Amino acid sequence: MALDLVVKKRGDRMTIGYGAYFNMRIEILNTIQFGLGDKFKKESIHEKFYSDEVFNTVKKLKLDNFIFHSDCDGYLTYREVKKTLEVLEKYNFSSNEWSKEINQFINLLKKARDKKSYIYYC
Repeated sequence: MALDLVVKKRGDRMTIGYGAYFNMRIEILNTIQFGLGDKFKKESIHEKFYSDEVFNTVKKLKLDNFIFHSDCDGYLTYREVKKTLEVLEKYNFSSNEWSKEINQFINLLKKARDKKSYIYYC
């Protein structure tokens, strides 16, 4: 099974496995702040709730709508798309082992921003 991320007004999509999507978020966090993705991973797997440290750090980074989003359904609003893209564009993910997927996701965010659209998770 795979996750489809779809730009509503364009039909552009990104298909990624659920595990790959999870790992992509971990690597984004580790690139932005060393060790944060590892803490996110550990708490996602072993804890019922995220610690205040992880939750507040991700929120302060303005990535909470993306990082904590369900990978089963729902959507990122146009406002959340813009906010997530503004943060991700500040960082260089080229040396990251998930750079292909991260860049594909960033490009999808750009398409949604340009069309003032949502991204649906399906």
